[in-house]
Amino acid sequence: MGSFSRPRSKRAQVSIKVIEVKNWKHVRQSKKLKKQNTWYNWVSATCSTACIFILRRSNLEWKFNVLRHDPTVIDLLLVSIHAAISTGRMDLLPDCPINNITTLTKALNDMPALSTFQTAPDLPLALHGLTLPCKTLLSWLCTMQHGLASLSPDSPLHIPSMAGAHQFTMATPTAKRALFNAHVKRDPLTRVVFHGTAMCRLYSIVATGLKVCSGTPLEANGAALGRGIYTAQEPSASLGYCVQSSGWPNSAFKNMRVLLGCEIAGFGNKHGLGTYVVPDEAMLVVRYVFLMPVTQVVPGSYLLGEELMGRYGIIKGTVGVAA
Repeated sequence: MGSFSRPRSKRAQVSIKVIEVKNWKHVRQSKKLKKQNTWYNWVSATCSTACIFILRRSNLEWKFNVLRHDPTVIDLLLVSIHAAISTGRMDLLPDCPINNITTLTKALNDMPALSTFQTAPDLPLALHGLTLPCKTLLSWLCTMQHGLASLSPDSPLHIPSMAGAHQFTMATPTAKRALFNAHVKRDPLTRVVFHGTAMCRLYSIVATGLKVCSGTPLEANGAALGRGIYTAQEPSASLGYCVQSSGWPNSAFKNMRVLLGCEIAGFGNKHGLGTYVVPDEAMLVVRYVFLMPVTQVVPGSYLLGEELMGRYGIIKGTVGVAA
């Protein structure tokens, strides 16, 4: 006798159809964006919740694909996690699947250099030898919606004046982008600003964006000029707040500092020579993450600001990229 399946209700059929339409929409969007050759939109499409849901249920080769093609992104996140647990503050790691500092520390100590996965002939086999906490940590980082991508020197988004830094771009989540664009509509003038931070806070920034922490337990440097996110027009001013990190044991990044290149809609509250206090976090988005050796100096705002503003146009899709 043939198998019998109960017919789905109309509501269930509609729900399935909606999911299929959404998934095909992402496929069509990805194909279209490949033709447009715009990095920002490609990352935005692949960082959707629907795609992440599918990725987390895919086979190992697909789930850990970033270890093949962009392991420096995962290395950077592991550096930030290592710095966060060194402070003893798990609140700096929202949604971390390992909530015990001892277990998390051991996972980082047991983690091999990520280059071993990039060159491994059989990635699933290489992953098989890891401890369960290591696998859990890597799986989480490889499938989260971080929107980070490293830049090679020949990328059209690479910043020449920051050649000594490891450069990453960071896509803005759809909801945050809509809020930022609403501010831009009211005040079309945007500008480049910088934010220096400790490495221990980078993961939280990547996961949830820059937040107003004035008057909260996460406040780091006081709020002498009022409540808000503190940014500077001059990168050298922000550099003073960049606290270096030693990195996790097998990291390729040792003794690094992190500087964020941001875009602000409007001016926030300007104080003195180029200090901007942003009271509304929706007015500010992170565009670039610069990972720098402690000995590196930064160029002035005129040169770096001009280069970044040009790249922001490419990232937002308002300026085309040569094929």
